[in-house]
Formats: sequence, structure tokens, C-alpha cells
Amino acid sequence: MTQYTIDSITDNKARILLRADESKSLVIDLVELPPNIKEGDIIELTIDGQRVLDAKVLTDATTAAKKRVETLLEKLKNKNK
Repeated sequence: MTQYTIDSITDNKARILLRADESKSLVIDLVELPPNIKEGDIIELTIDGQRVLDAKVLTDATTAAKKRVETLLEKLKNKNK
């Protein structure tokens, strides 16, 4: 399985970024992904062409990534004071 980040969701499609190289993206139908996903979620997928064979939301990885971003933003805010 390969890790991706949900970049955006529009018109029942999700744009996902490859975690190892975020310059690479795919557009996947939402029906192929776990329910209740949202932008910023980190997921693991097994994909065959445009068909998702297996999908899992990585809740712990998503939480950790959001915490890292919040910490960086806080450091930037404090640096500008």
C-alpha cells in the first residue's frame, strides 16, 4: 500500500498527493475512498490503474501531521512578534 494525502475534494472527486513525492497527484472518485474523508487526511491505498483495491485512513499519521503544521505555524507567529 502507498500513502497519499487528500489535497482537495471537488465534484465527488478527490485529488490525492503521493506522500513520497507531492509533485505527483491522482484524481480518484470519492466512492472509491473511505467514507467521511476530508482534505488533509493521510490515507493508504492499493491502486490498479484508476481502480482502488484497498483503502485505509491513517488517523494517527493525520493527527501527527496536523500537529507538526500547528507547531510550525505557532513558531512563525512567535518569530514575527
